[in-house]
Amino acid sequence: GFVAKPQAELLMAACGDNSAQVRAAAVSSIPLIGLKSAEFVPTVVAALSDDVSDVRLSAAEALASLDSPAPNAVPALTAALNDDDPRVRASAALALGQIGSAAEDAVPGLVAVLSDEEATVRLRATQALGEIGSAASRAVPALMNIVAESDGDLQLQAVTTLGQIGRRAEESVPLLMNTLKSPATELRAAVAESLGRIVRDQEKRVAILIRLLDDADWVVRARAAERLGEIGEPAKAAVPRLIELLSNEEDYRGAREGLRGIDTADASAVPALITALQSNDRSSRYYALHFLRKVGPDAHEALPVLNEMLANADRRYRSYIQSTIDAITPVSGDDDANPASEESTQSRSRQERRN
Repeated sequence: GFVAKPQAELLMAACGDNSAQVRAAAVSSIPLIGLKSAEFVPTVVAALSDDVSDVRLSAAEALASLDSPAPNAVPALTAALNDDDPRVRASAALALGQIGSAAEDAVPGLVAVLSDEEATVRLRATQALGEIGSAASRAVPALMNIVAESDGDLQLQAVTTLGQIGRRAEESVPLLMNTLKSPATELRAAVAESLGRIVRDQEKRVAILIRLLDDADWVVRARAAERLGEIGEPAKAAVPRLIELLSNEEDYRGAREGLRGIDTADASAVPALITALQSNDRSSRYYALHFLRKVGPDAHEALPVLNEMLANADRRYRSYIQSTIDAITPVSGDDDANPASEESTQSRSRQERRN
């Protein structure tokens, strides 16, 4: 919370106390000041050079916890990546990640500690590079080495970081595609998400993600579906597979998010949509109706199935089916080529008489 000026002055003075314990405690308290904490950044930065490692650690942790990034701390934090204490190195990396893209000048230093002897330091540096984002593209070769040679949390984080770097990490695509062979579900899921962010060619990106909709694990399928939804209309080739996945309980949420994001379809989706109309799953039928309307008259081959559904539907569901029939019935000049449209008209008349 807010600290009154006399208290703030006392706190600043305590940062220079003769006792290392007091200095560490004072520096650690600075993030608690709230909106006024930026005024103390120079004091915290100075503490990164303290003779006592616990004080330096408190300073690095404080910079990672400030209420707003402190770009002017980047040089000192970069230097702290070489501290003798691995706790300080790890916290300095974490603080640089909190600063984000403004910490671009720290990228060479972060790359250097990717080979640190301490696992925590390596992991924090990898995370920081991801937070810096596309500005960390110089780290891509080193991150690729981690993906190829490491395992566990570090490998998983390196895959995620490549995705955060985005298009500027495109050289990693072949390696990531090969990593899809891993038996580790979480790793494949992370690869799916990263590929969705890295691959520059949209058609290729969609094709890769559609392929991942057939992964053996639902977590991977869900990540791929979500990324397809983010792409939107250009990912409409995924609609048939996403419609199929709706009927699986574990796939439902991911498939729904993908379909909502794409929200369009063309005639190539019609066979899968007709199949979904005959599903026992109500959600599958609902989405099939929705996407048939998106297709429009090119979906006229679904009219016989829709007319059968209309004849057996309850009143609430009937109006939704009828609106779909109206949307896909060819214009009057084309009726002779599509007898189903006449059947639709007759069915509608029967329903009106019945009501």
